Amino acid sequence: MHIFRYWAHAELPAKDASGNQVQLRKWRGSNTSAEEALDDAKQAVAELARRITGIDIGDAQQYYGPGVMPEELMGDPSPTHALTRNRYGCLVLNAESAMFVDVDMPAQGWLSKTLFGDREKKRQESLHSWLEKHPGTGLRIYRTAAGFRYLFTHKTLPVTEETLQWQKELGADKLYMRLCKAQQCYRARLTPKPWRMKHQRPPNAFPRQTPKDQAAFDKWLREYEHASRDYATCRLVESRGEIHPDLENLIRLHDDSTRAERDLPLA
Repeated sequence: MHIFRYWAHAELPAKDASGNQVQLRKWRGSNTSAEEALDDAKQAVAELARRITGIDIGDAQQYYGPGVMPEELMGDPSPTHALTRNRYGCLVLNAESAMFVDVDMPAQGWLSKTLFGDREKKRQESLHSWLEKHPGTGLRIYRTAAGFRYLFTHKTLPVTEETLQWQKELGADKLYMRLCKAQQCYRARLTPKPWRMKHQRPPNAFPRQTPKDQAAFDKWLREYEHASRDYATCRLVESRGEIHPDLENLIRLHDDSTRAERDLPLA
C-alpha cells in the first residue's frame, strides 16, 4: 500500500507547449520524515517540468496523478489495511487485498428516478451474468447513495492487472480504478459525504499549516461526526458464497463503520 504519514509539496513555474505559463505542483509522501517527503516532491516537480515541453497542458494535468494527494493517516497502519481521512473529511478504509468495487450510477434531469431504476436493473443483470462466468466467487453487495459497492470475500485479492480488468468488466468508476492502481490498494469510504447530509465541507485541507487551521478543522469534525450518526454510508443487500477467514475482521470493521446493517438514510 502506498499510504504515508508525512506529506509535503513542491511548486515550480513552467510553460506548456503552447507557451502558456503554468504553476506545477507535486505532492509526495514519506513514512520517515516530512523532510524526505519534501525532497521527493522537489525531485518530482522538477521531473514534471522537464517533461512538460511538448505536452499540451490538458494532458500535463495527468502527471499530477490520482494517488499522490495527501490524506491524514489515522492511527498506525496494519499489514493489511490503513485508515485515512480524505479531503472531504470522510474516513476511508485502504485495504491491500480486500477487493472493493465502486459502481456509480449518476442520474440526471427530470427523468432521474426512472433512469436510475433502469440503470440499477441493468447493473444487477450485468453482475449476475459476470458471476455466472466466475463460479465460486464470494461477494457482498452493498447499496450506496449513488450506486453499488461490491466486496469480494472468497479470497484475498491484491491489486493486479487481472483484478483491475474485473473492475472494468463490473463497471467500476474509472477514477476509482486509477486510485487503486496508483496506491496499490482498494478504497472504501466509511463515513458519509458531508453535502449529502446538508453539512458544509471542511474549512481547510490536510496537511494543516497552523494551530488556527487545526482548531477550525477540529470544530468542523465534531459537528460532522454528530451529524453522521443519523446516516449510513452503504446498506448490505446480499451476501453470496464463502468468506475467507483473513477477511472476517476487515468486513466487520467495514460494516460497523458504514452502519451497513442499519436502516438509515444513505449518504
